[in-house]
Amino acid sequence: MAGSTAVEVGGRSLTLSNLDKVLYPSGFTKAQVIDYYARVAPFALPHLANRALTFKRFPNGTDTNSNTLNFLQGIPTPGAINDVPEPATLGIAAIAAMLVARRRR
Repeated sequence: MAGSTAVEVGGRSLTLSNLDKVLYPSGFTKAQVIDYYARVAPFALPHLANRALTFKRFPNGTDTNSNTLNFLQGIPTPGAINDVPEPATLGIAAIAAMLVARRRR
């Protein structure tokens, strides 16, 4: 699965790359993780609606260092994620928190 693959999800065109990249020591690939999320999304997303998100990223696999994304910094997001003002905490004037939006029908 070298290269990239174009897919359409919810009326949006996406380009997926590195689908054969192993993300977990057990051998799960990026393609398998995407497939899992696509299968559980109808059940999980209703419980996540309007809740703040934190993304813990492991760019080089789960057995390496991670980084955390708690708020948006000019990052374009799909329509399912909204950035909303959050009250000031710890002396920070304001940040944009990531919230899962309810799907508009």
